[in-house]
Amino acid sequence: MANILPNPHIKREQCVEQCKGCIRMFSDENIGDVCVSYVNPKIIHEHYGCALNSNKEITAEETKKTNPLKASRRKFKKG
Repeated sequence: MANILPNPHIKREQCVEQCKGCIRMFSDENIGDVCVSYVNPKIIHEHYGCALNSNKEITAEETKKTNPLKASRRKFKKG
């Protein structure tokens, strides 16, 4: 994905440590590291957490959670 240049008329805050490796981060020698999607990434990460999370890898443990009650019922149905 190509970096989309941020709007130069909007004053943006610098990226925080959680932004490192994100594909939506734009780096320029005049501007520094800024987020193309959010004007102030520090507030987003402090209060909400970044919804984009393009730098976070999702593991299988996070995607599938089973209810132990339902799992025990399935066990008795099969057995």
